[in-house]
Amino acid sequence: MADEVYRPVATSSGQAAASAIDTVGGVSIGDLSKPLGLGGLRIGWIASRDTEFMRRCSTVLDYFSGSVSALSSRVAVAALSQFESHLATHLDRARKNLSALTAFIEQHEAWIDWMPPQAGYTAFLRLKDGASVPQLVERLGRRGVFVLDGSVFESPDHVRVGYGLTSRRFSNALGVFGDELRATASAHLPAPSHGDVIVLAKDPSSGRAKTRLAVDLGADYTAKLCAAFVRDSVELAAARGRRLYISCAPAGAVEAFQSLAPTARCFAQPEAAFGRRLLHAFETAISDGARHPVLIGTDSPTLPSHLLTVAQRALKLHDVVLGPADDGGYYLIGMNVPQPVLFDGIDWSTDRVLSQTLDHARSRGLSVFVLPAWYDVDNGQELDRLSSDPLLRQHTRAALASHHPVEVAL
Repeated sequence: MADEVYRPVATSSGQAAASAIDTVGGVSIGDLSKPLGLGGLRIGWIASRDTEFMRRCSTVLDYFSGSVSALSSRVAVAALSQFESHLATHLDRARKNLSALTAFIEQHEAWIDWMPPQAGYTAFLRLKDGASVPQLVERLGRRGVFVLDGSVFESPDHVRVGYGLTSRRFSNALGVFGDELRATASAHLPAPSHGDVIVLAKDPSSGRAKTRLAVDLGADYTAKLCAAFVRDSVELAAARGRRLYISCAPAGAVEAFQSLAPTARCFAQPEAAFGRRLLHAFETAISDGARHPVLIGTDSPTLPSHLLTVAQRALKLHDVVLGPADDGGYYLIGMNVPQPVLFDGIDWSTDRVLSQTLDHARSRGLSVFVLPAWYDVDNGQELDRLSSDPLLRQHTRAALASHHPVEVAL
């Protein structure tokens, strides 16, 4: 029997896990409270393919349960008839708030840490100065922001926050949270990395990268922008890796990348399909002794760097880690053992990449941890988002400013 009230609320991957009813003798419990916020109806369900079991449950229900009001029943039926559309509204808001929370934690990493939620509308944050939790909760409450003291869950150095509310209210609450966090808790240095990072990079010289952007921006400026993306991506990877590997293309660019990152282990990508190049990067790094390796590209120059550390930690308990990109691909993939199945039969450069990868992993029984979504920069709209991103890093900031005056977040 599985409590599946959170199963539809897959805020990270957007793909709900398989239900227990698909296993032999499986029983699933669900409700309208967690996915749609209709807890006041007090209505849920039991589901199973075992008809005799369900008949017995119905008999017990008649004897021991109170009656549900006719009005509640009608509201529940109406909600269920439009379940997917109502859920999509909730999920869209929650995913935007989860991205905002991810950026907030990046900016306050000296005070807090987390393992991102896989589903639901709440996150569990660890305060590095755990002794300050009661005081922080009290101060936030006085300012109208409610967080739950983790001692309720026997985790006194944590707080639980909800991110299912409107984006404006959530943004305002994060502002108050940051003020009180800095005023209450002591800052700590991030813990040293215990894993390695691979950067899959392409020579940013004119005409070789970001062809879609080049149509609008011109080849020369696009090349300059891509070079900045590479520098920022390599620097954030170096800061989060015990060892840094750079898998680069074309083969003649190895020397240039080695000059960019003298301590990195640089090697050429094979002349092969994209999936094969990804697999080769993992095979090369792991055969060299890489530990809990995670791979990123250079298309997400504002990627919150702490997510690399989170991914490395997750690999201690999972076979695979994926970081979903807003366009349906992924910005990060990590694994302890090369998994060729994750790179075969994938429709690369489409919005099906992440879902197909998750399907392949689950078909092989691989456990997957999914990070919060982030964005790649492949077109003008994403470039506009990049320009106002508070996590903008120095090389990309300089490249944007050199092209034309733009307002960038400080």
